[in-house]
Amino acid sequence: QHAHNPEELLLFADLALLHARSDGARHYQIFNRTMLNHYQRKRRLATELRQQLALQEQSQLSLCYQPQIRRIPDQRLGAEVLIRWKHPELGYIPPAELVEAAEENGLGEELGIWIFNRMNRDLDLFPITLVRQLDISINLTASLFTRRLAEQSLEWLSGGPLLPSQLVYELVETIALDDLGLSQLIFAKLHENGIRIALDDFGTGWSSFAYFKDLHFDKLKIDKSFIQKMDSDPRQALFVQSITELCQRLGVKV
Repeated sequence: QHAHNPEELLLFADLALLHARSDGARHYQIFNRTMLNHYQRKRRLATELRQQLALQEQSQLSLCYQPQIRRIPDQRLGAEVLIRWKHPELGYIPPAELVEAAEENGLGEELGIWIFNRMNRDLDLFPITLVRQLDISINLTASLFTRRLAEQSLEWLSGGPLLPSQLVYELVETIALDDLGLSQLIFAKLHENGIRIALDDFGTGWSSFAYFKDLHFDKLKIDKSFIQKMDSDPRQALFVQSITELCQRLGVKV
């Protein structure tokens, strides 16, 4: 009763199947219009994201720079680059949905290039003496984490005001742990060129200190779920204290 032709029937059955698989449990799913709306939104975002990535001027995409505050005077200034998409009809697209649309449709590298191009243009507006004081963090997606990353990074930075030593890549542990040998190679090439690496959202996934001996992170970012209750939950405070002390011994900033 949902479909008007065989093509629609097959599509709707596929969508129901995808939802049944993603749910984890072994059961059936009956198609509903919410599935179709979700599918159509994803298709629309993928198409329009491809169009927006082709633009530098008049793009709906923009970058925000979340400051990293100096705790002591001799620490460097810093900012984390965050991409935003203000859609004229759908409003602000959540960053996770934006990145998912890029990754699922082969646009991950194009997104990375767009971010670097826009960042270079934004930082060109500031005096070079100020820019040289900055460390800039960029979130790394899975499709960019390849053996060509160091080479590509130098290419993307060329012509811009940032030096490789000012760049910090942030990645979640699931990206780095997919292939430990490959990750070690990528990390080594990045460090050879002065580019640093931060482990983001520590504590939310398969976090283990065991792979710190195999992968050299320069910075660790403890997930907010550990920090938010640290003043009221002694166990949380103990976890944070232990993580911090071990990282300091390893020479990893927290």
